Amino acid sequence: MSEKMHQTFWACGEATDGELRLSVTTGGLLASFIEGYGEIGRAETIVEGGSWADLLRQNRFAYACEVATEYQARALAKGASSGTWSQWAESAPALERLYAPRCLVPSAEPWPGGSVKLVLVHPILKSLDWEPPAPSRSLIVIDPRTEVDLLKGMKKAGALSSTGRLDAKSRYLHPHGM
Repeated sequence: MSEKMHQTFWACGEATDGELRLSVTTGGLLASFIEGYGEIGRAETIVEGGSWADLLRQNRFAYACEVATEYQARALAKGASSGTWSQWAESAPALERLYAPRCLVPSAEPWPGGSVKLVLVHPILKSLDWEPPAPSRSLIVIDPRTEVDLLKGMKKAGALSSTGRLDAKSRYLHPHGM
């Protein structure tokens, strides 16, 4: 592949309105569907003690919280409508985790595998030593600390149907078979 193809990233799915988005950087890819993300580096002012990377990380975190809130609500609605989940059968601590705002630091307690999906957002605080709960098929953790991890988390949550990089080493398949 050519050097130009080596640095091409793509994403498609609900977050991109079903369009295939291409960019030479993961930041450019995120800027194509996160409003204002591409403009952060051009901001005239910066919070004292902060950096451009901090502003981008905060923007990714806010977007990840929106995605997690949406897809948590969808998981609850899907479970309720299919009859596989009922809030009346759920314990109080589990309900607190399911309905807690996605921007709060989540509990690191394990999530039962047979329960409805729990969508969490990894906190971005550097001073916090938080480890996600033990992995299960019913747990999705969206990690906005890096652009690539955010894209992977969005795919796990269902906001993106496909994402990856166009090169021979990519572990992801291109949506159009490339």
